[in-house]
Amino acid sequence: MRRAGRTDAAIDLLRRIAQPLIEQRGVEPRAVGASLLMTAAYTAACGHHRADALDLMACAEQTVTGLQTGPGQRLFTVDATSEQLHLYWIGVNNALGTPDEGVQHAARINPRALPTAERRARLGTDVARMWHQLDDPRRTFTALRMVEQAAPEEVRRPALRAMTADLLYRPAPLSGVREFARRTGAVGV
Repeated sequence: MRRAGRTDAAIDLLRRIAQPLIEQRGVEPRAVGASLLMTAAYTAACGHHRADALDLMACAEQTVTGLQTGPGQRLFTVDATSEQLHLYWIGVNNALGTPDEGVQHAARINPRALPTAERRARLGTDVARMWHQLDDPRRTFTALRMVEQAAPEEVRRPALRAMTADLLYRPAPLSGVREFARRTGAVGV
């Protein structure tokens, strides 16, 4: 719905489905509800609904904080952890045009705590976007290499190739960017 331009309907649907889930007693339904709230927040941010995005993230954060999972206990249905919450905060702040507010969240994430290569690549992608918006080429490049390490195919996405090309054609390109750009398809061989 978000990609089809129906942002308001998507936010409303996600919020209506999430609300009864976060009010239940069990960990799993509340985790699913928190995940839906994070998705709704990102959708709101992409639609430039700042107040909704921040409100939905605050509710997701409250829900995630209240989840009682024991040491080593994993939820199999959804990943509703503090790492996932911070990862969504970065994406929401990037979409809202306030990447500086995502820096504190990026610092709180242990990449090894993210359960899949896809989530680690998502972290690298969002952090690269954050640093790119903040005009920090060195940190952008470091994050892009994190994406490559987690899931090499992800750095071949058009948006990341464009970011890589931007780093390459800066007045003072960083060491290793040209090789990275060739390896990832951002420039011809």
